Amino acid sequence: MNRFGPVGLLFAGLLCLHSALGAEQRKPRVLTSFLPIYCFTVNIAGEYADVQNLLPSNASVHDFQLSTADAQKLEQADLIILNGQGVETWRGKVLENNHKRVVEFSAGLKGAFITDASGKVNPHIWLDPMLVIKGLTNIVTALQMADPAHASAYAANAEHFAERLWRLDTELSEGLRAARNLPVVTYHDAFAYFARHYGLRVVGVIEEIPEIPPGPKHLTDLRRRMEKENARVIFAESAHSLKFARQLGRDMNVPVAVLDTLEGGTLSRTAYEEGMRANMKTIQQELAHYASSRAR
Repeated sequence: MNRFGPVGLLFAGLLCLHSALGAEQRKPRVLTSFLPIYCFTVNIAGEYADVQNLLPSNASVHDFQLSTADAQKLEQADLIILNGQGVETWRGKVLENNHKRVVEFSAGLKGAFITDASGKVNPHIWLDPMLVIKGLTNIVTALQMADPAHASAYAANAEHFAERLWRLDTELSEGLRAARNLPVVTYHDAFAYFARHYGLRVVGVIEEIPEIPPGPKHLTDLRRRMEKENARVIFAESAHSLKFARQLGRDMNVPVAVLDTLEGGTLSRTAYEEGMRANMKTIQQELAHYASSRAR
């Protein structure tokens, strides 16, 4: 079954466009913004494009600032692939007048976006594999336009990667079935798409705005909500301090575990899939601890 869709046919008209590389016979230089976008792109590019990532493994996507060397990387790239929706706060004027093709992975997914009370889009769409599959189309199209000679190869690679994501989603759906409706608290609102897709119930967040510590009033309100909703676990994030999460856990006698937003880490073709499976195992372990405590 063709689960990804007829990408090659859909974008056949793009093959008549001139290559963004001009007459040079070399691989397109592709620059991605951070880990998940790198994973998606490198699996589609295969051997036909040179894919590099902008952020180092230990950098936070929320407060990253461009250096002169980073600006040079952007200038040298034939194609720049971002998540979009406000994640890359550094992009600003650096890419405003960039003559190269800048692509947003999240383009065209408006109907699936989760927004806050002010209408701001939650950008963490990569934590839902089904949305990832939809977003792959943007990467395929961009690579086909930059390198028409390998358009069919990019489409085939995307098809294979989408199949892997379908299998990943099936594994996570089955593995997290027991966690449906589990009331949890997360460090900030990074897991909204993950929770919606797999049925977890997020009853509160510690940081309403990333990188800004919670105030006393917010923490007091959060404690009341946790008590009312009978929150079972607090999920901190590997990229953030555990200080507030651990204090809140002690105050409420609720365990604290760590989930990974996958915003950073060691680059590899399988890093996204490995990270999602690791998050599933963490949730499963917390469910087992909860069941064990109730049995005593």
